[in-house]
Amino acid sequence: MRGADYDLPDVPHVLYFDRGYAVHGAYWHNNFGTPSSHGCVNLPVSKAKWLFDWAEIGTPIIIHQ
Repeated sequence: MRGADYDLPDVPHVLYFDRGYAVHGAYWHNNFGTPSSHGCVNLPVSKAKWLFDWAEIGTPIIIHQ
């Protein structure tokens, strides 16, 4: 994943939900529950894998702020 101020190779278990925003595994931090993203929802890699394996294509993802 790349943006103006980040470049993260091999982001695992990516589920896009709106434009370039996604739920995905984050191997680069351990501060889950603390805002630290550019709009994505970061999960521990093991949790992101479970969700990725569970969700079928077209499964709705609803984000509440």
